[in-house]
Amino acid sequence: MSYILLGILVFLDYSFISLYFALIFYSIYKKDNLLLVLSLLFLAINANYFNYDIGGKPKGHFLDLFGTYFLIFSPFVFIFFLFSIYKGFFDKKRDIVFFIAFFTFIISIILSFRQRIKIDDYAPYTLIYIVYMVKYYLNSYRVRLPQFRKTYKIMFVFLLFTLLMFDTALFLNRYTPARNLSSSYYFIKPLVSELKKRNIDYITTDNKRLLKALEFYGVKKGNVFKIKYKKRENKVSIFHKNRKFLEIDVSKLNTL
Repeated sequence: MSYILLGILVFLDYSFISLYFALIFYSIYKKDNLLLVLSLLFLAINANYFNYDIGGKPKGHFLDLFGTYFLIFSPFVFIFFLFSIYKGFFDKKRDIVFFIAFFTFIISIILSFRQRIKIDDYAPYTLIYIVYMVKYYLNSYRVRLPQFRKTYKIMFVFLLFTLLMFDTALFLNRYTPARNLSSSYYFIKPLVSELKKRNIDYITTDNKRLLKALEFYGVKKGNVFKIKYKKRENKVSIFHKNRKFLEIDVSKLNTL
């Protein structure tokens, strides 16, 4: 049934290429020739079917990716994740979960040097390793006498607090500094309202994700107006025939 499921996943989404890539190394580790052949075959079909592109010039999205991982895990939990991955690498009982989490994380890091990473294609595969993070924590906790467990209790409370705090920042990113790490366009709806007040119904941009977000709210692709989003300055500039005639501070838009 597992092999049948792997075959079905080939045509569902291109993000499963990370799964097949991890299974190749897992099958080599387990000396499972059948799984190795199937993983190679499924990876090739998946990459060809979705026309997976890993090209591009180095653009330095590495820090953005790490910032997003920091936001998802929270910085201190992410550090513990890296420690757990390191510890799992030298564990003699490495299982399929380790291979999926480890190689997915490595792939996302490598690709981030050449292109912007869509985090939801990789994060689910790394988040499953939380089970083993808990395992390593409890193993260290249990081998110590009760009088020497205070440090681990404090660490647990601290990690849980930071996790809840950063998860809150993730869900409320439009109101917090977390928006500087995320790629979500929380301001699109009020921005579209501002554009339509000025009778701008057609616009173009070099940012494909921004263009899709604008199209979702009814602003179609056109060549007369052009929009540029300056993430660091949190501003949007509108150009008419290559001349700037409007600049909007998106932080001041009503995003409620």
